[in-house]
Amino acid sequence: MQLTILQASEYAFDILKSTSTLIVHSVYRKAVNLKAGNQLLSLQPRGSVLSPISLITDCTEDELAKLSFTAGKTLSVPLHTEHTFWQNLFLSGRNLEHDSARRNFLCNREFQQHFLLHKKIRQAIAMTENSDLPPHMRGVELILNQPNLVSESLYMSAIQNILHQFRLETGDPAKMADTLCRLIGLGIGLTPSGDDFLCGFLAGLRLSLSESDSFRQILEKKICSHLDRTNEISAAFLHCAVSGQFSAPIHLLINPDITVEQIYLAFSGIGHSSGVDTLCGISTALSCS
Repeated sequence: MQLTILQASEYAFDILKSTSTLIVHSVYRKAVNLKAGNQLLSLQPRGSVLSPISLITDCTEDELAKLSFTAGKTLSVPLHTEHTFWQNLFLSGRNLEHDSARRNFLCNREFQQHFLLHKKIRQAIAMTENSDLPPHMRGVELILNQPNLVSESLYMSAIQNILHQFRLETGDPAKMADTLCRLIGLGIGLTPSGDDFLCGFLAGLRLSLSESDSFRQILEKKICSHLDRTNEISAAFLHCAVSGQFSAPIHLLINPDITVEQIYLAFSGIGHSSGVDTLCGISTALSCS
């Protein structure tokens, strides 16, 4: 028996090339996480959202769940990658600092696109307001959509306070970065809301019109030094974000014609609240730039 890999990122491909042995890290119904040296990869059923560490198989969710995997054991099922579609998930920044002519020429048009993207994202986040979940089970959208309910969630209260402190420190990149790093590991689940927000924030900085990459670089360095504050799976996604590697839905935001509904559909189905938490991070970064 073998597992056919239908789709994966070029980032995952590079990890596979440099690894001779894969160890089963953890097993869930929708994912089998593999340890590849110091990196993590994730076997997922077909139709899953492609992330930088995804190995999308030809199995359905039920078929993958029926396979025998044991945490801590070497992966015994060969991975067939001959016909895998490898996708580049690197997101480059939009820094115009060193090209004044291009900056002057494109400034107005790109500012309009930046403004419209932020507006669409906020509208997509607003579409999640009518949640049936109690406040303590909701993510960062609670802070943006219904701030009057934030006091009913300890995690969201903490995140709200951190974001408030972050805004007060505008102008001091080091302090701003230190404050945002307090979000690492904050929240419940495999990828806590604070981590998902940070991944989105880093993506938002790359999507934004920035005069300099210096703050992003400071933040990325500090995040790398605090990855031990969260679990290995979430740390893997933060490491990807620091490296400019982001899940496929984030790349959809590059299209200036994307609609609010398309943004909502692309992010709302990711995890319990991970997709929307990520979207909140993007929105915050765009509003700060």
